[in-house]
Amino acid sequence: MDENKLIVKGSKSVDENVKYLKKEFNFTSFERVFTLPENVKNDQIEANTNDGILHIIVPKTEVKAPVNISVK
Repeated sequence: MDENKLIVKGSKSVDENVKYLKKEFNFTSFERVFTLPENVKNDQIEANTNDGILHIIVPKTEVKAPVNISVK
C-alpha cells in the first residue's frame, strides 16, 4: 500500500532444468496499481494464492446510513 494505492508486483523466472519445445509466454516481471476508495481498512488487507491465482481481500469500513431531516 502507498497512500490509497494497492501495488501488486510479481515476476517469474525460467527453470533452467526444463527443456521447452515452444514457449508461449514471456518470463518477465509485472506491476499493477489499483486505486482504492477511502473507506478501506488498510491494515486488514489479505492476499493469498491458490492454484496460481492471486486472491486479494480488501475489507471496507461500514458506511453510516444517511440521516433524513424533515424541513418544516
